[in-house]
Amino acid sequence: MTIFFAIILYIAGFYLLARRTVAGAVAPRNRITFLAVLFLVYSCIAAGFAIWAYQWRNPGLAMYAICLLFSLIEIGMIFLTLSHCNREIQSRHVILFLLYLFAILLVTLVTRRPRADVVLQTEMFASVKEFMVKGTVEDLNHMVLNIVMFMPLGYLFVQMHPQKLGDPAKVVGVGIMLSSVIETCQLIFRLGNCDMDDILANTIGIFLGWALFKIVHRHN
Repeated sequence: MTIFFAIILYIAGFYLLARRTVAGAVAPRNRITFLAVLFLVYSCIAAGFAIWAYQWRNPGLAMYAICLLFSLIEIGMIFLTLSHCNREIQSRHVILFLLYLFAILLVTLVTRRPRADVVLQTEMFASVKEFMVKGTVEDLNHMVLNIVMFMPLGYLFVQMHPQKLGDPAKVVGVGIMLSSVIETCQLIFRLGNCDMDDILANTIGIFLGWALFKIVHRHN
């Protein structure tokens, strides 16, 4: 299952990267060559992550590493998008988004105390399996909480510019990027478990926030 999601994320990452760079920056006659070079570079990086994960005998590391690669791409694309529409964005929407993002960082990073051990959980749906096998609801509740906590973030992100930022693929990319950065900080500074299920739950939450925005503003 983890390998399957890693492949899906690898394909999605290249699709988003190609979609956002080729159309506006490359002349039509050069697009095939550009795509070939882009695919080669992107695949070499992803293959390096896969080899690293294989050496550690942990396929989940490949998934985590591709999340980080995806995050770097997404950060660049977000800044590029916002730079082209900064005059069209209302400052109050940006402030609301940044305030809620700060609140999430406060809960997930700032208020936590460092712990002695480092935990990297790379198995997908580990909390669901724990619930189904042992009936343990603590991890499952934590996953649901992560979904709910990130829903307003998805809503506020799209609200900043529904036309430029309302693409569901872009919203999912932001979810992967933000949650990967948070989980990596938790890993580096030992502020909690770096868990692939948290990245999945946060991304689902942001996507549901996008869906809620579309429902509320469906007639606009």
